[in-house]
Amino acid sequence: IKYGDNDEEMTTVAEAINITQTQQKLLSIPLLSLPLRPSTLTALLRRGFATTGDIMINNTNTMKTGNDDGGIENLAEELGCSVSQSADYVHEINDALYSIGFPPVAA
Repeated sequence: IKYGDNDEEMTTVAEAINITQTQQKLLSIPLLSLPLRPSTLTALLRRGFATTGDIMINNTNTMKTGNDDGGIENLAEELGCSVSQSADYVHEINDALYSIGFPPVAA
């Protein structure tokens, strides 16, 4: 399926999905603007994470919620917390993003 008025503007569904995924990766929202618990916000800010983009940029694959690629483990190390706590932070950030209509930082 193609969308657009002429051949130059035509976009396939696959291309549109890829564009959307790229935009989500570039989306950077200040953590202070999210409805996060004070303890979560403090833990993230204390270690230099000010935006959702900081978390994604500084931790390639961090936002994967499984235990593959070491992303959650890397985030735990940077935050100085347990792996389960870092996964909880990721889950809370995703819930907060969803509550205000933004896509999650985790796939």
